[in-house]
Amino acid sequence: MVKKSGEFVFVKGTQKHANEFKIKGVPSVFFSDGDADEIHRARFADERTLTDAMATALKKYTEVPISWGAEIKPAAGKKLLVVGFDDEEGRGLRVLEDRRLVKYHALCEFVKLAAGADTLRAWNVSQTPAVFLCDPVKPNPQKSCLEKLTGKKTPAQVKAALVKALRKLEQK
Repeated sequence: MVKKSGEFVFVKGTQKHANEFKIKGVPSVFFSDGDADEIHRARFADERTLTDAMATALKKYTEVPISWGAEIKPAAGKKLLVVGFDDEEGRGLRVLEDRRLVKYHALCEFVKLAAGADTLRAWNVSQTPAVFLCDPVKPNPQKSCLEKLTGKKTPAQVKAALVKALRKLEQK
């Protein structure tokens, strides 16, 4: 049985699901994202405790603002370097704050560069917003781009590029 209500898609679990997600005790509720990665789990006794569990899950699965750096610094680790150029309204890079992408924030170092003519030319940017997903260890990030996104993108498109770039980075 699958039902949708508001922010949630409800799936009635089977014993197979309980084993797969290591559910201990019933009634229980398991909240996951679209990749089946756990967001929250809880036991509940009544409508109030179920509602509380749902509210907790929503608080955990929310948009998170990014703390952007203003300059590219030498790599301190293996985090993916995300270099962004925002659009004229200053809202084009907000897609990276989408709740479906928040779990990738810890794997990334974010730098937003000013969209001056020389910088745009150096990065070969013809359309904003633009996001470059770069190998942080290479000395020249413009030439170590693993993935490039230009123009307005959906969270699903950004996620696909992030996952692809992170896989490339892992293989190095």
